[in-house]
Amino acid sequence: MDSTDKKFEERADFIDEQDLLKWTVENDFFNTIQKSIIGRGAKLIVGPRGTGKTHQLKHAYFKCIKNNEKPFALYVTFGSYYRLEPLLFNASNAINIFHAWVLSKIILSCYEMLNILKKNNNVKLLYNEHLNEKELRSFIEKAERYKELPEFDKLIKFLSIQKTIDIIENLTQKIGRKRAILILDDAALTLTPDYMIEFFDIFRSLKTLHISPKASVYPGTTQYGPRFHIGQDAENILAWLKVDDESYSTFMDQMLERRFVDIQIEKDIIELLKFASFGIPRAFITLMRNYQKDKGKTIQQKFNNVINDQKELLQQEYLSLLLKIPQYSSIIRTGLNLFDKIINELTKANQSNPDEKQVCVGIMEEPETHRVGRMIKFLIEAGFLYEIGPLHECPDRMFNRYMPDFLFLIQNRAFSFTKGFNAKEIILFINKKTNKRPLRKQIKSFLDENQLNNIRLNLPACSKCGTERLTEGQK
Repeated sequence: MDSTDKKFEERADFIDEQDLLKWTVENDFFNTIQKSIIGRGAKLIVGPRGTGKTHQLKHAYFKCIKNNEKPFALYVTFGSYYRLEPLLFNASNAINIFHAWVLSKIILSCYEMLNILKKNNNVKLLYNEHLNEKELRSFIEKAERYKELPEFDKLIKFLSIQKTIDIIENLTQKIGRKRAILILDDAALTLTPDYMIEFFDIFRSLKTLHISPKASVYPGTTQYGPRFHIGQDAENILAWLKVDDESYSTFMDQMLERRFVDIQIEKDIIELLKFASFGIPRAFITLMRNYQKDKGKTIQQKFNNVINDQKELLQQEYLSLLLKIPQYSSIIRTGLNLFDKIINELTKANQSNPDEKQVCVGIMEEPETHRVGRMIKFLIEAGFLYEIGPLHECPDRMFNRYMPDFLFLIQNRAFSFTKGFNAKEIILFINKKTNKRPLRKQIKSFLDENQLNNIRLNLPACSKCGTERLTEGQK
């Protein structure tokens, strides 16, 4: 990969240690998250795709390796756990295999850390005679080929959470560190709930006085299961910088300086792309790369092409949830209707009163709105909505406030007041102070009756009579 391609690499998984550390912008927001990762206690690093969760986790990991005063850090990625999904259909002990697979990957990371620290010759893992590196690798590889593994029955039975804890704590002591952090990346991909629930049972059980587990999760589709409680078992840490945060523009400028020194894009366009990325670094990199490559003849044409393409990409990514969680199909589709209406309503508000910038909407909290909440969480997961927090207008009326992705507002001309394309005008309006009072509405003001009725689960029909089930509890 040449230096230009490296700069436009979107995923921290594929950036080497030297570049990742060199390109990191360590502002207050970033450092607060780093403290949470390196500090004590179980933490969930929460954010949509592209907000920098992996970057944060790997940065903390690399820093800990090099500093004996910091905790002993283990890094494990679970990005390949979709490969174990077929086991649920062809292996009677699928959950046991998954459980052993998770623990094997954690123990394997201990072996890998010994290699990195060059201590593999004089430091031995506990239970190494039963859990040798070669066998663990073989088990992981074969488990990911979704086969029953009778030859590993002994290994699966031997592995346990307590033994894993003992291995980590013993190794931490031998390495000369006071405690350990267990970094579990890609911990909650939008896939099999059975595995996700099992994973978070493991996660909470690995927390001890000397081991602090950390995991990256998504805000909408992560299913923790009945035994895992946010706040009690782990603390949520939001890894998504708000687009109107006072440090936002500076953060993006510093990212440019470190990563795209010789970029040839007009200053005003860069400024617009910063806002259109909506606090998601991966989106910013994508927009910059696509603008650089676009063959449009004018600045306006290139900008419109890039914004329209990104809008389509984001919508496709959001709708990909239909395949991953089909039981929420109607809710997901209705969510897109809701989002479109929010964009249109905010555009109207700005066009009718250009003296005040309106970029927030308040949706009234009402009884029986669990599925509405789920619908909104999917929009948050896709990066379409940023949750700001509640607004208590009076004791019996509370509005939950959200800010939609600026890219859609820009594309819908919510910040444009002349017929043509005027980048300076758009930037000037975006930089205005936001109206403190959001556009407040009930959910029924955004959606018609048919759309409201579609906020429901899509459940398999009864196997006997073919009638669609209405609730998850129906047989």
